Amino acid sequence: MEEFGKEFDEHYPNMWERFDRSYTGFVILSQSIILSHALKDNVIIVGRGGNFLLRDVPFALNVRIIAPREQRLEAIMKRENLSREPQNSW
Repeated sequence: MEEFGKEFDEHYPNMWERFDRSYTGFVILSQSIILSHALKDNVIIVGRGGNFLLRDVPFALNVRIIAPREQRLEAIMKRENLSREPQNSW
């Protein structure tokens, strides 16, 4: 399950994944875990739709932190092994 979770992070499901039972099961299980932990209080949920799941919970504090654009671009380029230099495809 941990390996599937790594693939799930930062990934928007394509049309086929949305109808795949294992993917749907993973989403439901993730939501259940997030909600059960949130009810225990004193937890921090980073990503995974926590802000969406807990939007109607009156005691939930939603915080959005955004890095400067340049810093975000550098992080993505490093993660995806990209450079700013144009690549010749021929």
